[in-house]
Amino acid sequence: MGRPRLEEPVRAAVLEYLITAETLSHDEAPLNTLAVAERLNFNRKTLKKYGLDKEITAAAERQTRNGKLSGKKNRATVPG
Repeated sequence: MGRPRLEEPVRAAVLEYLITAETLSHDEAPLNTLAVAERLNFNRKTLKKYGLDKEITAAAERQTRNGKLSGKKNRATVPG
């Protein structure tokens, strides 16, 4: 018997994480293949194998366009 395919659970976990991460700042949720792999405890090569690196790059672009600032940056710019 071979190993079970991991694509379905890996893809579901990554896409769920990307939805959440897009609403956060880059500092709070960096969106690159290595950071996502480490956060979700997957090998980065597994993410690339299933083409999820393209999904991660697209999510990173959306995160940048949204321009969210981290909580630290927000506090620093608010007059006291």
